[in-house]
Amino acid sequence: MRIDVTQRDFGRLLCSGGFAILLTFALILGAGVTLAESLRTPALLADTVSYNADLDALIATGNVEIFFEDRVLRANRVTYFNATGNVEAEGPMTLSAPGEDTVVAEFASLNNELKTGIIQGARLVLAQNFQFAAQQVERVSPRYSVLTKTVASSCQVCANNPTPLWLIRAKKIIQDNDEKQIHFEDARFEVYGVTVAALPYFRIPDPSVRRATGLLRPQIQSDDVYGTGIKLPYFIVINDHSDVTITPFLTTSGTALLEGEYRRRFRHGNLSFNSAFALDDNNTARGLRGFIYSDGAFDISPGYKLNFSLRRAGDKSFLSEFGFSETDRLTSNITLSRQRNTEFISYSATGFQSLRIAEDDANIPYVLPEVFYERYWDGGPFDGRVTAFASTVGLTRKLGRDVYKFGGGANWDKSFELHYGLLGKASAGLEGWAYATHDDPAFQTDPTGYVVPTFALDVRWPLVRRDRKTTQILEPVAQLVHRDVIGDLSTIPNEDSVQVEFDASNLFSLDRFPGTDLVEEGFRLNLGLNYTHLNDDGWKFGLTLGRVLRQNILTDFSASTGLNSLQSNFVAAANLDFSPYFNLSNQTLFDENLSFSRNDIQANVKLGALDMTANYVYLLPDITASSFQKRHEITLNTDYRLNQNWSFGATYRRNLATARDVERKLRISYGNECISTDFSVSRRFTNSNSIPPSTEIGLSISLAGLGGTDQAWPAHKCRAQ
Repeated sequence: MRIDVTQRDFGRLLCSGGFAILLTFALILGAGVTLAESLRTPALLADTVSYNADLDALIATGNVEIFFEDRVLRANRVTYFNATGNVEAEGPMTLSAPGEDTVVAEFASLNNELKTGIIQGARLVLAQNFQFAAQQVERVSPRYSVLTKTVASSCQVCANNPTPLWLIRAKKIIQDNDEKQIHFEDARFEVYGVTVAALPYFRIPDPSVRRATGLLRPQIQSDDVYGTGIKLPYFIVINDHSDVTITPFLTTSGTALLEGEYRRRFRHGNLSFNSAFALDDNNTARGLRGFIYSDGAFDISPGYKLNFSLRRAGDKSFLSEFGFSETDRLTSNITLSRQRNTEFISYSATGFQSLRIAEDDANIPYVLPEVFYERYWDGGPFDGRVTAFASTVGLTRKLGRDVYKFGGGANWDKSFELHYGLLGKASAGLEGWAYATHDDPAFQTDPTGYVVPTFALDVRWPLVRRDRKTTQILEPVAQLVHRDVIGDLSTIPNEDSVQVEFDASNLFSLDRFPGTDLVEEGFRLNLGLNYTHLNDDGWKFGLTLGRVLRQNILTDFSASTGLNSLQSNFVAAANLDFSPYFNLSNQTLFDENLSFSRNDIQANVKLGALDMTANYVYLLPDITASSFQKRHEITLNTDYRLNQNWSFGATYRRNLATARDVERKLRISYGNECISTDFSVSRRFTNSNSIPPSTEIGLSISLAGLGGTDQAWPAHKCRAQ
């Protein structure tokens, strides 16, 4: 970038006018400049431009802007020395370029391409408002910048409070723009002006980097079970597609845990492992304690998918003892499936691990194998749809009963229109299942089975009323179903139809048993009424009410289901929606005397900074499922944004049947442009797998620019003077 200005007339031309002029140095070089050279030619915008013959320099003053390639230099005064090609800028000045940090300084001496040189009294602003204030910045090359006598922080400094919440003082900082790393030498970490740590050297990733190897924010936890502990997660970037997080967990009780997480993305899938093991928990009598979770999903080829999940724990209490999970049963599964336009097939296997004290895994079956195939054809008899399926399932145990079954069937259905707006649907089907039972003296070992023909007719009459602002839809529905069992179900063990639910979602199901080991047989009439109200103001209301009338009583249904009589209980579902401010939903099951066997109410309120959810549950126990006990409880969750920087949350759960609290939790969060903190206190009042009631306290702190959280908090406001 050499500018040869030798004509005094040109210098006088620049000085005339006294207004902003745009100078393209290609004009100085003459008409012989090539296109490639002109693209690298700087441009100048200034109030006045003059030429100093003694200095052989071009001087621009007043709102000076120099554009060279993608770099922009703005200053009050700029001097270009023709002999050396250097540029001197007097401030306040800024130097910026896409993908690089913006530099604000008092003075700079740069090379002719504005890439290297010395900058004095500089301030650099990085991503997330992370900024440096340095006595001097030396741009050694486009890759490296060396800052001396530097202060670094992401906190805003106010005139009435000049001391930031935290800062780093360093004798030297080296910024590597290629590797996106920042190196600190002879650094001190200060909080409110007090030195809390001093390090001869450390490095951090550039705040613009989203994935970088290094420490993540620590977490402090305190629990009555293991005392006070600290987690120090260390994140390792393996490549663009995979990473590992290793988290030591040390407690005052002597417990030491090591947590690990591995993630990998593939072109057609993803894989993850998550685990934790107790290196020392003062309970070595129970052997190696820990857990491992793994999940994967892969598109093997067009139409084929492989999904799996692995869940295993070393003992029954580890997950709840250290706050990883409160689940009482772990499920592992692997499934290979293929989906086509009219066809679906899957192969799967499932295993379970119980974390309940009184339950032995040897008595829990493995589902191996489970194969399911289904296909449908349009244009069948009477222009209907034909659906066919085949399935085989094996249930094996370490101790006790093994069951193997195979079944298949076909179903035809046809939708049609009747007079007066009536809509109908007819269906007919036939399915059969064969069973083989072993290691259970209550059932014969010879193969057995059954066949079920099914006939059903649906009729519904949607009635619509519209006025200026509302639309109302009233739809009575009647469904006549007949299913007959050819065979003896008493010779078949019930493995998959133990727990039955009756609600609005299965009011018109052909069979409400979740599996095939029991059949909802006989004549029945499913009756329902759907009502929908739509308002142009944006709110809507929906209601479903129905019941089942039978020819014969089915003793396979328990009293809690409401299906064990000729006339079932009433099932109802209602929803009132004023999105996004309010939503109320209700699922109920009750008899003619308004005696409820189920009542589930959920409400959500969003009003400005308040977000509150309430849930009320009442469920009678199911005598056919020993693990399904009576539930009568209420849960409240509240989140409130006090202002831009403070957020509060609370959870309350109470067992109304025992008049005892189950859980209480309080969450407090604070964040601004340079720090975010999360504090929580929770109390669990119930015993779980020999773990007594306990109180847990958690604290995590994140500093913006130092591997902080992804959550963006607004900057705190400076008070007016």
